[in-house]
Amino acid sequence: MEYKKVSRHLWTDVEISVITDDPNAERRINWIFDFFVSFEQEFSRFLPSSKLSLLNKYKVLEVSERFIDLLKLSKDLHVKTDWYFNPLVDISKIGYSNSFEENIFEKKETWSDLNLDSIMIRWRTIILKDDQHLDFWWIGKWYAVWLASEILKIFGYDDFFINAGWDIYASWFYMNRSKWVIWIENPFDWTLLATISLSDKAIATSWNNKRKWEIGWDKYHHILDPKTNSNNFEVVSVSIISDKTYKSDAFTKAVYNMEAEKSIEFMEKNNLSWVIILASWKMLHTKDMVLEYDLTLVWNIS
Repeated sequence: MEYKKVSRHLWTDVEISVITDDPNAERRINWIFDFFVSFEQEFSRFLPSSKLSLLNKYKVLEVSERFIDLLKLSKDLHVKTDWYFNPLVDISKIGYSNSFEENIFEKKETWSDLNLDSIMIRWRTIILKDDQHLDFWWIGKWYAVWLASEILKIFGYDDFFINAGWDIYASWFYMNRSKWVIWIENPFDWTLLATISLSDKAIATSWNNKRKWEIGWDKYHHILDPKTNSNNFEVVSVSIISDKTYKSDAFTKAVYNMEAEKSIEFMEKNNLSWVIILASWKMLHTKDMVLEYDLTLVWNIS
């Protein structure tokens, strides 16, 4: 039997589907959504009372173990991606300081210290520099999904699916022991571009044409390059499959801003499956990605 629920959490619509005969499944799925509420209260950059907001305000704060874990994980991914992943990136500089649904975009002329190594951890206390503003938006949602998947496994569920705004973790199997079938949308018109099969894998997609805005004559989107403090408009979307949800999400943001040659080298080094769609309507992908597509030009990368 399939138990399914969709609710608004983690700054997006989240769907959880569990295949089981356990009559407690519906109640346990609700527990997962309650967990997401507590996660938002700790890590939301839009809630003034969240732990994240209080740390950014006072620069010194005692936090939870999972807060420390998320910061340490971010530091590891920062190094692994050659500093292209950085939770100190302040996108309020380009106008994204309010919830996107409010449609208010005002640039802030501030200087930010992006030296992630300078953040100090003293037992359960985090100490920021005066010009540092921590934001887990790039990885927080996927870290929460990873924790949720671990909770579902503790409950004894092997076959489940979590879709957090089209960033997806698919456990072992769907009905009749078949793999989960995932859609990839065409970012130019939101039609079905491709289907892929997943089992015990995560796929994340980052694209620039949903969260975008203009200030005067200047155009912006939410994926800010931490090295240049600018936006890349040559790439439209990046999708990456990996074994961990937080890896897929952090890697898509990092790869999005890398030069083409460096990005391919990085993904090959980390044994990733991926799809990149360019503004020129070219699509690059690894050969193991079995795709149905309708873009004009396709490059197959071994």
